[in-house]
Amino acid sequence: MEKETPPALRSKTRSSLLRAAGKIFARKGFEGASIREICTAAKTNISAVNYYFGDKVGLYRAVIEHGIDLANELYPLPQKRNEEDYQSFLCRQIAVVQQRIKETSGSKWYQRIVQQELLLPKKEIREIIDKKCIENDYKMFYKTLKLIEPRAPDQAVKECTIYLTAILGFHVILLPHLSGIISSLDKKNITEIGSSSKSIATFIVAGLKASVVRESL
Repeated sequence: MEKETPPALRSKTRSSLLRAAGKIFARKGFEGASIREICTAAKTNISAVNYYFGDKVGLYRAVIEHGIDLANELYPLPQKRNEEDYQSFLCRQIAVVQQRIKETSGSKWYQRIVQQELLLPKKEIREIIDKKCIENDYKMFYKTLKLIEPRAPDQAVKECTIYLTAILGFHVILLPHLSGIISSLDKKNITEIGSSSKSIATFIVAGLKASVVRESL
């Protein structure tokens, strides 16, 4: 009779595959990474990939979901404090998203993979990024902006929410590569989370309030 693998060992094998695959996918991309290389790094065999994830695409999906869950666990979305106004609350929401990006960027495999998918999305993976990463932030920002300016037309709130999400996407993809263009002073102001989250919130709210003025004319 074939012995059943203990649950603890199964969990360890799956976790080892996720860690090894995350680093290799981040370094080589989906096409450049091989299942054999991942299994060697995880000290397991190819049949384990088939068992836990089905195939290479399934493993890649699981790696991205795992990375997003890790980032969300480390930096959960904030709850509104009783004494704060909604614009201050928006600043803290933006700061958490920025912190999540900053702390998982550079050498961390998760953010490198997300950057790859934002630049060159794969059809099989796009829904994960949209659902677990972008959609949650969009809903949070939309709700807060609606509370900041209840008189604003719904379309204006949606547009401002999209702009805000896009600005934070800029922080993910472009800002790390602009060190040679932005002066040291400006770069500090732009990348320092407390300062930039307030600037971003002020910019977005000003656009939202302007929509109310336009509607009244």
